[in-house]
This record gives sequence, structure tokens and C-alpha cells, in this order.
Amino acid sequence: MESACRSSINVAISHGFRKRSQLWIGAIALASAASLLDFVSLSIYAQPAAGEVATNTDLPPEVRAELEKQTAAMKAIYFNFDEKRLETDAEHPPGTATYSAYFEGKLFYYHRHAVSFQNEKQTVQDSDWAFNGTVLSVGEPKQSMGSSHAYFVKYLGADTTEPLRASPAPLARFPPLKATGFYAPEHLSEIERFSGVQPLVLHYFEQSDSTKVEKEGENLRVTAVIKDLFFTPQKNRRTLATTPERSISFLLDSKRGYGVVEREERLAAGQLIVRIQSEDWKYYDSVGIWLPKRCVSSYYTDPYNLDEFFNSPIFTITEQLNRVEFGHQDVLFDLDSYSDYRLAGTFVDERTTVEARKARNHVVTYVIAANGKLLRQSAESIMSRRRLFRYFLVFVILALPPIILFFQHRRKRTKI
Repeated sequence: MESACRSSINVAISHGFRKRSQLWIGAIALASAASLLDFVSLSIYAQPAAGEVATNTDLPPEVRAELEKQTAAMKAIYFNFDEKRLETDAEHPPGTATYSAYFEGKLFYYHRHAVSFQNEKQTVQDSDWAFNGTVLSVGEPKQSMGSSHAYFVKYLGADTTEPLRASPAPLARFPPLKATGFYAPEHLSEIERFSGVQPLVLHYFEQSDSTKVEKEGENLRVTAVIKDLFFTPQKNRRTLATTPERSISFLLDSKRGYGVVEREERLAAGQLIVRIQSEDWKYYDSVGIWLPKRCVSSYYTDPYNLDEFFNSPIFTITEQLNRVEFGHQDVLFDLDSYSDYRLAGTFVDERTTVEARKARNHVVTYVIAANGKLLRQSAESIMSRRRLFRYFLVFVILALPPIILFFQHRRKRTKI
């Protein structure tokens, strides 16, 4: 009896072992199949067939992770760049500019000091942009472009009735940041949706209706097709393009955290607009990302007209990163909080109020009085006095020759 029981237990154990063995073998087989699928999936990016380029329409997980790390590093960041315009023609005079900017989430403030040279004449221009999460302020302080007073304009980011909202002309521009491969809003329609600086690749990837991802050796090329804000069939007849789209190609370097080492922008018909190459890269340990210290943008057409294209660059812009700081800083995001824009005589074009939205030009103009208050009547009276002065000046210029001739004629008659 005991022997029979032991035999039954041994059979049961043996049967259970065989079942467990079969289960383990099945699990191992499933795991191996899953690993094989993962390997095959990665091989789409990593192992293209000889003479071919592997393509896909989504970013590999490791690439997206690096780009999201760059986004996180940009949550609070300060930049300082020098810009030089070189190899210019008559329509694109040489010049230099210094940009300093601070971004904190959707808030930003940046300043540009630009010096241009044309016909041996130097022009100095200072400009400021600030966004406090609701209002975008754009202005120039006193003495900029030889002005005797400061002025700034206030736009409401959420104002769908703003006439300039649909304008293709940018209200806010930070070219060094874009050349480096990062996105910040340029148009009023983008301001409201802006949540913070992010890689251009991710920004255009979200906008694109047709995206291609290709493996090029150890690097990755991402090509997105987006709407071209500066193209219209009437204005751009020479381009021969049939659709108002722009193709943007990014070459991402795997050894530099998939930073953009080259970017090309073309019209839908293939005409090259600009080629941007980034070099002299530096790794920032505190945030774990790479940034280029020098970017060279070679333009093959006027980027705002797109009416004539050339085989070689018509002008070149170089951006040099001088300083970058990560983390919170005490910065004001309203221009009227800065002393340069609180001086007596400063003009303010207010476009954010209900009164402004009802006005014919969507604006109410004020001037800052000596006591710091906004006086609308003062602005109107000053503008009126200026118009009267111009009319008086024109009258004097027109009336002076006849008066001189009259007195010359009288002198001749007296001598006779």
C-alpha cells in the first residue's frame, strides 16, 4: 500500500514537473518571440538593407526620450547670443546683433541690440519682447533708431478679433534659438498655445501631416511637411510650387543626444530656402543635454519673399552662443514694469482692452505723463501738434522761394 502511494506521488510529481516544464518552455518561447519582434522593430531603424534607407513615420523611443529631456531642460533657461550677417548683397546689408532671452514655461522676455550698416551709415536699434501669459508686449526704448521717445504695443494673446493675428509677419522673433534647433512662438496665433521651449523636431512632428523618419548610419533624419505662412500663389509665381507647404529636414546626431546638426527648409517644389549647420557642441552636465555653440544659416532666397532662388547663398547669418544658464531667475514679463518704458513721453499702443477692440484700428494710443499716468488726450494732442508742425514746415518750404524773389525784386527796383 505504501509502495503504491509512493508510486502515485512520484507519477503526480513527474506529471506536474512535465506540465511546469511545458509552461516554462512556452513562456520562454513567447519571451523569445517578443524579443525577436523588438529586435526586428529596432532593426527597421538600425539595420537597413544594403543600398536602402530604412524609413518610418514615428520617432524611435530612445530618440523621443532624448528630445523630451531637452524639453525638460528648457523649462527655465537664459540665453545670450551674438549674431553676424555676412556675405550680403545690396538688399541684405551687413550687421551684428546681440540677443538675450529668458524663458520660464510659457512666459518669456528677450532683448535685441542690433547694429546695421548701409551706404556707410550705421543704424542702431534696440527691441524688447515680453509675454506674461496673457499679454504680449513689443517695444523699442528711447533713442532706438534715433527716436526721441520710447514706445510699445500690447497684444492680447487670446484675442481672436485681432487683425494682426492672421498676419504671416512674425511679431516675436528669436532667430538664434530657432537656428540652434528649438521652438518659441513667432506669431500671435501661436502665443496662446505656447507652453514652453521645445525641440523644433517635436514641434514640427506634431504639426506635420506627412512625416518621414530615416536612419543614416548612426544618425537619424526626420522630414516634416508643414504649412508655409509666407507662400501665396500670387506673390510666389517664380517658385512654380503648387501647394503652400514647406518641407523641413533635420539631421539628428546620436552622439550628441539627437541634437540637430543640420536643418534644411525647402518649398514643396524643392527650392532650397535655407541650410543651417550647427557645430562646436558642448555637453551640459546639470541637465544632461548637448547644445551647439555656433550655427551658420545660409540663405538661398529672401525668406520673407520667396520670389527668387539662387544656386549659392545670397547671405549668411552666424549665431554664436555666449552664455546659457538653467534654472529660475527673477525676470519681469511686462514691458511697462521696466524703467525704459515708464519714462515721460513714452507712447503706448493699447490693443488689449474692450475699447481698443471696438476702435476702428483696433488700438487706443496713450502717452505716459510726468507723473507716470497714462493720458489718452495727451497722446492725441501731441500727435496733433506734430501734424501741425509738419504742415507748418511744408508751408514754410513752399512759401520761402516766392518771399525771397519778392524781396530781391524790391531791392532791384530801389537801386534803379
